[in-house]
Amino acid sequence: MKKLLTFILFFAAISVHSQVDYNFLTLRGIPQNLSANPAQMPRYKSHVGLPVLSSVHINLYSSSITWGDLVKVQEDGVPLIDMQSAIDELDDKNFLSAQLEIDLLSFSYRIKSSYFSFGIKERMEIRFGYPKSFLELIWEGNGGSLLGEKVYLDGLGIDFNHFREYAFGIAHDFNGKMILGGRIKYLAGLGNFTTKKSELFFITDENSYATFVGGQFSGQTAGFFNDEGESVDYTLLNSKNHGVALDLGMRYQINSKWELAASVIDFGYINWKENAVTRYDDSVFFYYGGLSVENLFKLEESVDSISDGLINQVDTTFTFKNIASDYRTTLSSSISVGGHYHLNRWVELAAYYNHYSYRGEFQPSFIVNSKFSLKNWLDLSANYSIQGSSFYNIGAGAVLNFGPFQFYGVTNNLIAHFKPTLARNANFRFGMNLIFGRKKFKR
Repeated sequence: MKKLLTFILFFAAISVHSQVDYNFLTLRGIPQNLSANPAQMPRYKSHVGLPVLSSVHINLYSSSITWGDLVKVQEDGVPLIDMQSAIDELDDKNFLSAQLEIDLLSFSYRIKSSYFSFGIKERMEIRFGYPKSFLELIWEGNGGSLLGEKVYLDGLGIDFNHFREYAFGIAHDFNGKMILGGRIKYLAGLGNFTTKKSELFFITDENSYATFVGGQFSGQTAGFFNDEGESVDYTLLNSKNHGVALDLGMRYQINSKWELAASVIDFGYINWKENAVTRYDDSVFFYYGGLSVENLFKLEESVDSISDGLINQVDTTFTFKNIASDYRTTLSSSISVGGHYHLNRWVELAAYYNHYSYRGEFQPSFIVNSKFSLKNWLDLSANYSIQGSSFYNIGAGAVLNFGPFQFYGVTNNLIAHFKPTLARNANFRFGMNLIFGRKKFKR
């Protein structure tokens, strides 16, 4: 169990919560920057994005701790796991998150002052919420400071969402003064698990060391179980789970130097119907009496005794009820508001406020960004961001254009790649596009 916990915390240490690539706020030559603001107007006629090659995007985030909180390097250079130090850094409620996005196909075309785009994207995200008491319980076990104490595990749960996005977008330039853009997205839900209620407690008897777990738990699933609780084949095509989302964006040119911008991304939902089941137990009661003393020195028998005992007791004490019922989940949306200053034709500066919503809780970010057009074929960007209580976030991006081939790579946090011990965030996106008709437009 401690090895599992260490793996989870390692995941936390290299882990991002923002869905927006901050470099995309100024790197307008990349077609994928529509994911940050659909009012972007690239300076080319059209593009084609090939499956997978055009974009792979990964976000990881830990809300509370870093790898450096978990592993301490001693004077002799030997790393030492300091779990108590990591636990001390935790908030009462914490979460880890990961998002993966892969472009399956995209293309765009510009007609005079209008820019049309279409894209298909595979999206997957998972979030694990946990209270501080959960890790204390795993690390200390049924002894230590928790012995005889009633430990509450409220907020413990996992949310998983897998869907395919089909997006059609249009942006229009109104006389070089204002650009308005929007994307309507059809969402095909493929799999979902949502924790609805998690009110559990744990207590260990001071004399017998017997363990009791009680409370209430419920979750909603689609694509994994039928209404009888039996597992089903995971469907990747012909989904019956339908949803819709909207992206909106605006750019307003105040004068030749100053520009305002704003966007709302992923405002939408998915209705889950295919193998949609609510699983709940409103009277959880789990009891484990411990391991027989006579097996303590028989390793193989001890492991078998523990595993068999736990499995048998879980089967009989966790009596999940299954109800076939449709349900709806909303996407984790983000809002960005900011301004740009065009120093000259080669340098652009920007500042933004962004917030990301999850389960009604807002995670704010503040970003300063810059872009440098060094050559006609090379654009570079750099940014600094404050994400929640994480202050060590320095990002960078690069775009190289060679004929019709465009190569790019961006990250919101370079430190996570070179100094992971200080980072709560890790983020990167890379890809290759085919660009046609690159030339200078008015904007």
